[in-house]
Amino acid sequence: MRNIRVRNIFFAGHFVTFFLVFFLFLPCSQSYAGSDSEADVKPFLIIDANKQFEFAEYLFSNQEYASAISEYERFIYFFPKDDRIEPAMFKIGMAHFKSKGFRQAVNAFKVLIEKYGQTALSIKSYLMISESYAKLNAFDDAIINLHNLITITGDENIRDEAYYRIGWLYIEMASWGKAKNYFSKISAPNKDTYRLKRLAVD
Repeated sequence: MRNIRVRNIFFAGHFVTFFLVFFLFLPCSQSYAGSDSEADVKPFLIIDANKQFEFAEYLFSNQEYASAISEYERFIYFFPKDDRIEPAMFKIGMAHFKSKGFRQAVNAFKVLIEKYGQTALSIKSYLMISESYAKLNAFDDAIINLHNLITITGDENIRDEAYYRIGWLYIEMASWGKAKNYFSKISAPNKDTYRLKRLAVD
């Protein structure tokens, strides 16, 4: 019984010692940790929409297309409501096209069209899709895409542009009769624009 009491006193003494040491050093450790955290504080990286877009444009203008694509995508991710999202998406398509990633260009331009419908840049995207298909020697796909553009637009100038491009695609395919047929569809005011008056009559 006496041994048990001595043992209890022994453990109680150690517990009190531990308790005192813990609370004695706790304020110091907190102060030390606080000073470390203040020393290690680093400023947050602030991404500015204008600077981000300008940086992407800079890379594009310097023909660093892979990097430009990444920066345009970063811009779209961080600033989804910015008015320049559509131009950024178009530039992604153009960057793929200029770096000969024609299949990726087609996909990028299609995403823009699906998101924005009939806008000036979506019309340009239709034209660039056809150019991309032509680069892939997928002339039938290029022609189908231009027919889709003709179907959705009510603008005579856009239709004439599509007819003109289809005509040249058929020339690439050595289908002279079909080429002549599509050139003949171009409206009279625009025949001079495309210098096709004589070709349509012959």
